[in-house]
Amino acid sequence: MPVQSRPEPRSAAVDRRTALPSAAARPTAKRLLLDEDSMITGTSGLGHAPPAGPPQEAPPAPACIVAVHAADRVTADGASAWLQASPGITPTDASQWRDADVSLFIASEVTDVLLHAMRGRIGCGEDVAQPIVLVAHSITDRQLLTAVDYGLVSFLIRDTVGLREIADALIEAKSGKSQLPGPMIRHLISEMRARRQSMDDISGRTGLQAREIQVLRMLAEGLDTNEIASRLNYSDRTIKGIIHDVVKRLGLRNRIQAVAYGLRTGAL
Repeated sequence: MPVQSRPEPRSAAVDRRTALPSAAARPTAKRLLLDEDSMITGTSGLGHAPPAGPPQEAPPAPACIVAVHAADRVTADGASAWLQASPGITPTDASQWRDADVSLFIASEVTDVLLHAMRGRIGCGEDVAQPIVLVAHSITDRQLLTAVDYGLVSFLIRDTVGLREIADALIEAKSGKSQLPGPMIRHLISEMRARRQSMDDISGRTGLQAREIQVLRMLAEGLDTNEIASRLNYSDRTIKGIIHDVVKRLGLRNRIQAVAYGLRTGAL
């Protein structure tokens, strides 16, 4: 007699359509994260990031705008043409110096006319700290001190430098650097020390402060209060206040008498 199978109890029956997968087949939290990462990044798991693109280059630095000054048009045009081909430099006419970063002066010798042109860049525009690069055959100690007062930061000996060195000096001048021969640097340091000692002596003898002496000296040179303010990086109101204090403290009538007092006492 054949043996009939006994039906399974209803509670024990397993519906294969709704049965849960085994533990080995069930996705774990880690695998879900990996799958999600794969969908977002296009990878098959951690540690397989997509290849990075080419590195982005930094934007080029703005060109150094140079106002070219020369004693003759041929020299100015020749220097401008060469600087135009130099990377990082854009030359401009001397008349456009207000829009320039650096002024370049090229001369055979340093004259009072050239120094006067340098001085013209002080107090006439907002960019009073515009650096000056001078290329000449020679310069005296007195001319050097005057040129430094007017903004000179680099002096290059014309017989010993080429246009490449001049271009480098211009770019360095824009960034705040300076090029001066060693003897000139030592002379400037000695002169600064002497000026400081002289200023202290004058202040003690005349009762004028160092800043007041500076202002009176510039008044004696013919500068107005606006030009003095630009040169010293003060406001016009501050300069007028300094003059007023001197006049009032010394019992003078006006700025002319203040200058005369400075000359009489040896302060100027």
